[in-house]
Amino acid sequence: KEIVIFTNGVKTRKPEFVDKIMALGGNYEWRFSVQGGTKEAHDAVTKRQGSFSRITQGMRYVKSLGEDVTINMCINRLSYESVANFPELCDEYGVRQLHIDQIRPSDSGTRDMVYFESIMPRYSEMAPYFEQMLDKFEAVDPDYDVNLGNYPYCQLPQYAHKIHHDGQKTFTYPANPEGLLPAFDKYPQKRSDKFHPPQCGKCAFVKHCNGVFETYAELYGTEEFKPVTLEKLQSIDKN
Repeated sequence: KEIVIFTNGVKTRKPEFVDKIMALGGNYEWRFSVQGGTKEAHDAVTKRQGSFSRITQGMRYVKSLGEDVTINMCINRLSYESVANFPELCDEYGVRQLHIDQIRPSDSGTRDMVYFESIMPRYSEMAPYFEQMLDKFEAVDPDYDVNLGNYPYCQLPQYAHKIHHDGQKTFTYPANPEGLLPAFDKYPQKRSDKFHPPQCGKCAFVKHCNGVFETYAELYGTEEFKPVTLEKLQSIDKN
């Protein structure tokens, strides 16, 4: 019923490429991989000067055709300070949804701890910037579809309704030159290297939160994770 096209914007900047896809027919969602709320942040992450200009060019053209435009981002040390600019960016390009996810160490290949420290900021470091972004979205449209994927609830309990762990039941089919490989259940696989520190057992969100990546805990420890009591949650509940 719906085809979601993930794109880094290299080809979608060319109207003729988009037009070929549109000519096939179908109900499309165009999910652009925007890696920063500013040109400087996005280009720094991609290490390709001009990549922000290319991807926004494609977003503008796709939106001009009346298509559904969304953004997916993986937060990292080069981009987290730019997220407060997303409300303006999403408005300018008619973006319906913004999803920001965390780095999953096991998806990063064979890396050492020096590398992870260079790209993984602390969750508590990111919290003020996420709060600025969410405050701005809240002021414009409280129902705007923005969410933080796999972010610990205890870092921004006042915006728990904008934090999500896991998703709809999804099966992933890897592929190699010979064809499709056996499918695996996506979300159990995605949380296989996470755990709950002991203090999390007292948190009101423990049943909804997947916990902390083992690599993250090895790098930074778990002291920043403070359980949110029901009393505290009731005191900050905006609803």
